[in-house]
Amino acid sequence: MNKFVLIAVGFLFATTVYSFPEMIRHHYVNCGACHVSQAGGGVLNAYGRTISYDVLSTWGGEKEARAFYAVDPEKVGTWLNLGGDVRGIQVSQENAQSKTGRYFWMQGGIDAAVTVDRYTAMMTLGQVVGQQRESYQTLDFVSPKYYLSAQISDELSVRAGKFIPLFGLQIPQHTFYIKQNLKIGEGTERDAVEAIYNGEQWNFSAAVAKSSAKSAVRDEEKSVSLQVLKNIADSHKVGVSLWNGNADQFKRDMVGLHTVSGWTEKFYTLAEIDHVKSKSKTTDVETKSIYQLLKVGYEFHKGVHAQVVEQWGRPDLDTGNENQSLGAGFVWYPRPHFEFEMLWAKQRTLYVDKAFEDYAYLLTHFYF
Repeated sequence: MNKFVLIAVGFLFATTVYSFPEMIRHHYVNCGACHVSQAGGGVLNAYGRTISYDVLSTWGGEKEARAFYAVDPEKVGTWLNLGGDVRGIQVSQENAQSKTGRYFWMQGGIDAAVTVDRYTAMMTLGQVVGQQRESYQTLDFVSPKYYLSAQISDELSVRAGKFIPLFGLQIPQHTFYIKQNLKIGEGTERDAVEAIYNGEQWNFSAAVAKSSAKSAVRDEEKSVSLQVLKNIADSHKVGVSLWNGNADQFKRDMVGLHTVSGWTEKFYTLAEIDHVKSKSKTTDVETKSIYQLLKVGYEFHKGVHAQVVEQWGRPDLDTGNENQSLGAGFVWYPRPHFEFEMLWAKQRTLYVDKAFEDYAYLLTHFYF
């Protein structure tokens, strides 16, 4: 670590506020309690704004947590919810041969959700496009994510539009193995229809979707996905996710298992393991892969969390190549609208470079 230098903090725009699954330690097992969308993520509702200062942050008050610091939900009513995000990350890597740093601008936008009776229309406006380098990126005022949802009953809802169907953990770290290698992270939004059932003990979701060749998937993948979750004692959630995709250049099947557990109101864990079987249509070669994540967190002071993150991946089970990463850091929510996350890790690619390298990132997040 003495040779490791973490370069300046960066900001990136993010179109989606992912839900915070760690809130399960306070018995929030369904993300729809705090978000307009029953799938979690996206615009916060009035109750979610309250939780952001009352439970999540070190300091703050009711007026401070309002959308754009100014929108009073008691005056506006429940029909309109506004939001948006600025998320940034500075990444640095160092080994015996080289030392590099990267600054990411990811996505950008403002969210608006309008609810009339049982119907909600949601849209994100704004997207950063270009290379993942500051000088090559621009902000376009397009809509990378939108949908119209209908609340059929208290438990069942259906939405149609452009978004990422539910699969595995709903976390924003798109560089983690379970996001980066499965092509279901930011930038892979697709035309989709999804049904979601959120009950007291069971949650189900099923979706059909088609990606665009212009997205990060780089192909028009037609997919069918299913997720089943079981809530246990209002503090634990166990889920299985299934995905079948068929594109012009490949077809794949994915199976994922994940858990979110609040062992106490301070101590929590997140875990996911995914198996991917993919076949190239051009070479007729089939590849089997496994990716895994374990995150252990502890809130030692209100809004201040210590974390340990372990990752493992084998991109091709036949070759034996492996990726490993083990790191520690913190997450801090100082006031409503702000989040800081730092992680320093030792990582390596076995059978390619057996030596460990230093890896770190500092992420900053501002939500309106």
